[in-house]
Amino acid sequence: MTPESPPSALLSPPRKTPPPITTHPFFTPRRSALSKFTSGLRSSRVHLLSPEESPSRRCKKARLETPTELQNESRTLFRPRSPLPDPIIELVEPRKRITPSIDQRIFMRSINGFGPRRIGTRDLHCGDWSSEGMGFYSRPQDVQSPAFEETTAHLPFSTLACNRNSLVAVGDESGNVRITESAKDEHPGFLKPYITLKCHDNAIFDMAWSPDDHLLATASGDQGCNIMDMIQQRQLFSLRGHDNSVKQIMFNPHNPHILASSSRDGKLNIWDLRVSGLRVQEQQGILTVLQPVQSIQNAHTLGKTPTSVTSVVWTQEYRVATAGQTSAAVKVWDLKSSLSRKKQPLPVETSALPVHHQGHRDFGISCLTLSPDSQRLYAVCKDSNVYAYSTNHLSQGPIHAYNHPKLMVSTFFVKSEISRDGRFLATGSSNGTPILFPTDEKYFDKRIYTDFSRESSPLAKNMQVGRGIALVRGHEKEVTDVTWTIEGDLVTISDDCNARCWRSGVEGEAHSLREGGEHEGRRWMWGWAEMD
Repeated sequence: MTPESPPSALLSPPRKTPPPITTHPFFTPRRSALSKFTSGLRSSRVHLLSPEESPSRRCKKARLETPTELQNESRTLFRPRSPLPDPIIELVEPRKRITPSIDQRIFMRSINGFGPRRIGTRDLHCGDWSSEGMGFYSRPQDVQSPAFEETTAHLPFSTLACNRNSLVAVGDESGNVRITESAKDEHPGFLKPYITLKCHDNAIFDMAWSPDDHLLATASGDQGCNIMDMIQQRQLFSLRGHDNSVKQIMFNPHNPHILASSSRDGKLNIWDLRVSGLRVQEQQGILTVLQPVQSIQNAHTLGKTPTSVTSVVWTQEYRVATAGQTSAAVKVWDLKSSLSRKKQPLPVETSALPVHHQGHRDFGISCLTLSPDSQRLYAVCKDSNVYAYSTNHLSQGPIHAYNHPKLMVSTFFVKSEISRDGRFLATGSSNGTPILFPTDEKYFDKRIYTDFSRESSPLAKNMQVGRGIALVRGHEKEVTDVTWTIEGDLVTISDDCNARCWRSGVEGEAHSLREGGEHEGRRWMWGWAEMD
């Protein structure tokens, strides 16, 4: 030990000067020409990244001291890093198909049914167009038959599902309305009605629920319409103003106090439940008898003779579309226009006839159905075709049609209804087979779907004709009315006095019924979807 050495040198080894940490040129920030003027500003102070702080870690890690060296030093200069935890692998679920909203579907309609695409790409689909509807099936416990009831069988004429729950109303020829539970595996099930109400003394041809399901409007062959309070289960209003059987009645979706009805006397009547009327004391309470606030005489005629107005539908808040039994022309009436208040009322718009109807015999329309986005109007015609109209260009006639070999419209009791998501149009048929038609117009693109358009149809010379899916083995006689439930199931009624519920399940159940055969009676009382 030399005299000039400090005493502490005996206790600890000489400290090593750590090597300077060099900065790779890749991590050196670029300096602009104004750096010498802005070097003092706070925003110009850039943190220099070292190789150890690099996110990419492209260089080797700095060498750590060995444990022996650490013990020889008086204090720890570096602390070893803790081992990294094992990476956590998360399973990402595949993206689910999102059902487009009403606004999106309106936009898709405006561009001919195709969704927005990226530049340079094409909308291709792996599945066939029929894969969406081939999963419908019906079980034996989904049939409401007179065989399960003790009373006499009555022929059903109309059916309609509630707007906010799974109940379904069925009106028959005796004037009764049966309320049935349509939800799968719910008590008391679809076999027996939940409750039965006496609404008329004649057949009920049509029904309409109010938007909140508190009121039920019924149209009957006794030339009148009744409004039932479903909470109190009694009649509130009696609508009198027709001179023949009432064919259809419908609430205004924009104003629940307004209704429209059509009849065989050629009248289109508008009703307002807020006006005063004749109050009659009944056993269950006070009944109010109302007269129409507006009546359009001779809405459809043959020459000067009024003919039956078979269907009515609200297209806008003050506009109503009607169809008749003698022509395939659809008329639109503006209730605020003076044209509809004349002695000889005139519609604001009339659709052109299909091209193959011009110069030939006339075919009437049995039912009109409006799409949920109010952009398409579907008409079931007596020539056993379904025509689609654009509500904005109704005068140009149908833009396309739908056809199926098993679709037969022999009477004006065959009706249709579109599903609540707008994907399927269901129709009855006189040969006992309900038909489902996909309404998405992308299927008409022959570059993608080569087998959807029916080229063999006589209509194919004038317009595109779409195909459909048949629901077989469900009924034995004419299927008249159909309705869609809130859960996406389909309820059909037939002249065989049966009401049947078709479940929209996966394709496996329906596929096994189609391919399994009749072994051990497994198809007894079952129904399923089938291609033509």
